[in-house]
Amino acid sequence: MKKTTRIFATLLALLLVLFAFASCGKKISNKPADAILDAIENTDKLAQKSELAQKTEDFAKLNAVEYSISLSGILSSILSASTGGMGITLSSDIDLKLNSQIDGTDAFTSLALLLGGSDFVSIDAYVSETDIALGSEALLGDEIYGISLEDLFALLEENLSDSLVDTGMSMEELFGTSLNANANTNEIVEKLPDLIKKYEKVIVEAIFEYADNTREEKSITVNGVTADAIVITAVISEKDFVQATNKIYNTYKNDSDARKTLEDILKLGGLTGEEIADAYTEIEAYLKEEVNEDPDDTISLGFTIAKAKNALIGFSVEADEQTISLTTGLDPEKPDYLALEVANQASIVYRVTENTKSNYLAELSFTSGNASFTIPISYDKTTNAYSLSISAEGAEIAVTGTLKAAKDSFEFTIDRIAVKAQGQSVSIDMGLSMKMYESKDAVPAVPSYTNVGDMNETELMELVGSLSESLNELMMLLPTDIQFLLASIIGG
Repeated sequence: MKKTTRIFATLLALLLVLFAFASCGKKISNKPADAILDAIENTDKLAQKSELAQKTEDFAKLNAVEYSISLSGILSSILSASTGGMGITLSSDIDLKLNSQIDGTDAFTSLALLLGGSDFVSIDAYVSETDIALGSEALLGDEIYGISLEDLFALLEENLSDSLVDTGMSMEELFGTSLNANANTNEIVEKLPDLIKKYEKVIVEAIFEYADNTREEKSITVNGVTADAIVITAVISEKDFVQATNKIYNTYKNDSDARKTLEDILKLGGLTGEEIADAYTEIEAYLKEEVNEDPDDTISLGFTIAKAKNALIGFSVEADEQTISLTTGLDPEKPDYLALEVANQASIVYRVTENTKSNYLAELSFTSGNASFTIPISYDKTTNAYSLSISAEGAEIAVTGTLKAAKDSFEFTIDRIAVKAQGQSVSIDMGLSMKMYESKDAVPAVPSYTNVGDMNETELMELVGSLSESLNELMMLLPTDIQFLLASIIGG
């Protein structure tokens, strides 16, 4: 089978997986395309009722985040371990905190180093659609320094011109897309549901117009549960696959809304307009190629529909004696299983073993060739405490912390990481926490600033010297043991 055919087969397979699993039952149609489309729709409806979908919808509104990490706890743990467990502690608590808030293209981030619970030094960053600025009372006094993004592009392009020539890209191509990502993403997100629904129908109907298919009723077992299912298999030759692809592509090509949306997504991913145009040229060249049909050169697509829920819970694609399959649990409303497998090569399986009012137990397994390992996961819903562990090649890593999800916030901590390897045990107190929440406060606007783009070389050197002097003064204010430790790290 031609390489391009395999690529297109994989792309179509991934699209079908997206349609089926991004998303009650009636009698399953005897027409294969209708049965699959009905199952996709039912799967989506059920999935939207799941706790996971509801939490995801809630989290989409969260626009602020707080991070905190105990540097003193981490450093003390590492020093204690390196000295044979002497139990070394630093004279003062050192914490690093970060607060960030986003609203469209505007953002504000504050990074602070705390000593003994008090603000020691902080840096504030302001971003808008047109400007970026930094301020720090401890380092810069009352002065705010910034630059317009247009001037920043020009400055970087001037200093990175040789590198840009090598990549064949401009500053706008390197950075411009990401600056408008939030606004473009919001528009795309609004269009995607209708677009996906439209093209899942286009793709499925095009494939079954050309494919030979079979329908089989059988019992299947997923995550230890047996249920009745209908398995529909579509076998399509390379020549017919090209015809089906051509039909799908022509529908897309004449659909200006779909084309613009996909191109916007590709641009957000870093592709340029020229690269997208080249991709269209390659696709059209492929579709015009003459296919020397081999009767054994086929693509087989498998669809598994759980009868009780009329839900699509399995999808597979087989080409060139290689099979890739994705299987979910029997009830999309209560997801408890997800397996992605490349036959005889690798697999990733997430399996829920217990989900009660008080406990959640699961395991994540990885297999690649002859190597495999499993990560047990436990979560106490009463205390919000979780733990997970990894064992591989004689080493064990255990992580403990807390996790709490509410309607308007998500909180997560990593309290401790314990490592056992070669007969040695190391425990690191992380003190890391994260909180995402919905803030009603307005994002601080970019304040008036001194434009560094207008500063000459002498002024820039003076600014660097002033920053260096401020840093040295701050270092001298630190406790002696912390000064010694930082000096050792910097000197090492």
